[in-house]
Amino acid sequence: MKNFVTSPLPNVFGAPMTLGMRKPSGIGLRLREARTVAAVSARELDRLADTTEGHTSLIESGVVQNANAETLAKLAAVLGVSLDWLVTGSGPPPSSRVVRAAIIAARNASASSAA
Repeated sequence: MKNFVTSPLPNVFGAPMTLGMRKPSGIGLRLREARTVAAVSARELDRLADTTEGHTSLIESGVVQNANAETLAKLAAVLGVSLDWLVTGSGPPPSSRVVRAAIIAARNASASSAA
């Protein structure tokens, strides 16, 4: 069974049309959870993790269901979470203190490399 949700949207003529959208996966939900705790935007996370702009949003929204391991590893490292937790949800969720400290460290590293 496909993991799609349909939602009626008006088209330019006012008649409803259906747009198929994927539901966020477990990875997307955990990524959003960690990013929210870190108080970092998806755009900034993409920049800090050196991933394509917009990629985090695509993973979180479920548009990208099979992100590659390298991208997920970069995102996990910047957020200070284990790749195992991000991918499978195994183990306890990371503490907010650890996630926030990881973002601060990533911002500092980014600032020093830009200088």
